[in-house]
Amino acid sequence: MAAPEEERREATSLPAVARLARVDLERRLEQTPQRVWKALTNAKEVSAWMKFPVKMNAETGGTIFVDFGGRGSMDGVICTFEAPRAFGWVWGDSLVRWEIEREGTGVRVRFAHIGMKPELLAGLTAGWQRFLDQLETHLDGVARPDRFQELEKEYAEELPKRL
Repeated sequence: MAAPEEERREATSLPAVARLARVDLERRLEQTPQRVWKALTNAKEVSAWMKFPVKMNAETGGTIFVDFGGRGSMDGVICTFEAPRAFGWVWGDSLVRWEIEREGTGVRVRFAHIGMKPELLAGLTAGWQRFLDQLETHLDGVARPDRFQELEKEYAEELPKRL
């Protein structure tokens, strides 16, 4: 008869770990770190540039909620809140992170969405590119074309080759 410890080991199994993807984007903006920080952490401003209703309790441990209308919604918990340089939240099974770094007369904004399912990568990458364009327009008032359809098609063709 097996000892209880051996029985526990025999009954233990490890689930398969899914392959996950990540997207990293960055932009240089002619803004102050404080201005970009406000645009990323103020619910009214995020709603304005994302073009979806956002509710946020902007603090470590706070919540973020985005209503994507007919496409659903996402709830998140803010895990990084270091004004005015780093902001991040856990969103579903993934992590979204923004970093702001002074660079010359402006800032470098680095964005990462970590832990995405590979089959969602093309659409989410195109969507975050769109959001960055909209953020930039919100901050500087210069309209940019909506490149979502074009980028999603391009990413759908190219990204699988890199995975």
